[in-house]
Amino acid sequence: MKDWTFNIDIVSKDLFFPKVRVKTKIQVINILLEASRYIISNPKLKQNESKGQIKLVVDKMSRLFFISEKKSFSIAFPFIVNEINGNLDLSFKNNINVNSYLISQTKSAINCNSFEDDCVLGFADSLDELKNEDNDEDLWFFIRELMLYEDGYIRYDNDPIGHQEAKDKGKPHRHPLDHYDLFYTNGATFKIGLKRAIKTVQFIDLLNRQTDCDYLKN
Repeated sequence: MKDWTFNIDIVSKDLFFPKVRVKTKIQVINILLEASRYIISNPKLKQNESKGQIKLVVDKMSRLFFISEKKSFSIAFPFIVNEINGNLDLSFKNNINVNSYLISQTKSAINCNSFEDDCVLGFADSLDELKNEDNDEDLWFFIRELMLYEDGYIRYDNDPIGHQEAKDKGKPHRHPLDHYDLFYTNGATFKIGLKRAIKTVQFIDLLNRQTDCDYLKN
């Protein structure tokens, strides 16, 4: 197993731990892209300056883990990782180099107003404006693959406020103090309660297909 840890600076904290709940694929892709940009830049931050961590773990799985004191979450990492002189180089299918420029172009495309248009032609026009000689072949392919990729979102919460509210309503097991949230849309999400708080190593182990499985009690 290979893993790399990046301390999160105060400026980037809200990018990776947004104040609003993650509810859409676009939010997940934005987090993935900004995390990739952060990894490429490889900031050298002291531990006492850290506001959280990003862990990139590559084994039979390839995942990003975003770690904070009370909330941690993980998404699948679809890019190929090469380490060169202590820095990470990222690439994608068709030998696409995942660099800061491609990340910016992709974010401009998926966050523009035309992406919400009822007609695909509005988005196509916006995408055409973003193309240039360097990315003409890559941009649409890259965006399409990101929209189709299975992000595998899972979040671990230690949530005393939510748990207390559930207790006050007489339904403490609707919102356990420690729990996993699987998926993010209202139609798909659900919780798995935990008996106690977990550590980062346990969260990673849960998702590592090379280690023994955890079991749910019937």
